[in-house]
Amino acid sequence: MRRKVQVLIYLPAFTIIIGIVLNMPEFFKGSPATIKNLIVTVLYIGIWLIVLSLASRHKERKILKYYSVFWLFTLFFALLSVYINTVYFVANWAIPFVGLLLPQWYGIEIFAENLLFTNITISSVSLIIFIATLLSLKRAHIA
Repeated sequence: MRRKVQVLIYLPAFTIIIGIVLNMPEFFKGSPATIKNLIVTVLYIGIWLIVLSLASRHKERKILKYYSVFWLFTLFFALLSVYINTVYFVANWAIPFVGLLLPQWYGIEIFAENLLFTNITISSVSLIIFIATLLSLKRAHIA
């Protein structure tokens, strides 16, 4: 049981770090996304779906709570990025959070014509995963 919990904690953390390291150069430079960035993004989403399903199946309520907070933050900063790109608002305080939560998604840029589309996509996926996490948490609480 303890090993499962460690996997559910360390695997997402490792995935976040690797996603940042691999996608950060193109993300901050604004360079065109590459196949490498797309692979990182797909693996990032895939690993998150796996750990979310495992946490849900094993009814790991504490971990699901942390996951829901993580996805709420991701959703918030993706929506803030949509707002910033729409209204040309400046939010320098958000740069560290955006640098931690959004580079993993840079592979989406391959399909995007602009940054606004990318941020809307990230917001949509984050909202779906956040809701799925809350539903899993509710199911784990009932059982």
